[in-house]
Amino acid sequence: MEYVLKPLPVEEFPEPPGLTRVEVDATSGLLPTEYSPSRITEVFIKGTEPTTYDNIHRPFRICKVSGKLATVYCPPDQTEEVVFEIYPPGTEDWVRESGIPQPPTEYCDVHGPNLAASDVAITNPEAYSYVRGVVAVMGNAKPSRFRLFRLQYGEGMDPSSWTQIGGDRYDKVDNNVLGNWDTTALDGLFSLKLTVMDKDDHYHETAVPVTVDNISPTLKILHPEDQAVYV
Repeated sequence: MEYVLKPLPVEEFPEPPGLTRVEVDATSGLLPTEYSPSRITEVFIKGTEPTTYDNIHRPFRICKVSGKLATVYCPPDQTEEVVFEIYPPGTEDWVRESGIPQPPTEYCDVHGPNLAASDVAITNPEAYSYVRGVVAVMGNAKPSRFRLFRLQYGEGMDPSSWTQIGGDRYDKVDNNVLGNWDTTALDGLFSLKLTVMDKDDHYHETAVPVTVDNISPTLKILHPEDQAVYV
């Protein structure tokens, strides 16, 4: 082609009308955010340019000490914001083979209150853990001038309503079973709350978020199809 076109004059390619140039995130092709590490300018037909923002680069607060996801108990000077590339479901093998760093899945267990020594505490299950079936809730309910305690659960991180587990109990509990929580009919994120009342009608409360997972995974072979013939 170079030989054939050699005697012809050089002509600039005429840009067709209706084009627009937009700066986008170099990885996702969507509008960049403050977390986009690199940006490029792309050409679009007017009306087809992206309107949503990059969803690949996402910030996570990491505890420098544990290397895990930070919690409210981690000192601010010991946490850092790290941006990771989070790709859509179905790309896990490619992400792993490409060595793309991924955020930790566990929360920091270094910083936090000394639950075992607290007068009001839920020590098991741990915050952000997964539970199923009948769960023996362990902890402490032993403040001075103790009167009674009750155990409740609610849906989500900040429940609008609570369901009591068993009835009110009038015996102190020291690192023992507070109650047995039947989760067999539940699934998803829940909060467990322990409320202790003393003889002065003062309330002491603590809560932990947990994920109830009673649904067994399902498996299906998509390829090859049943009875398929290959040559």
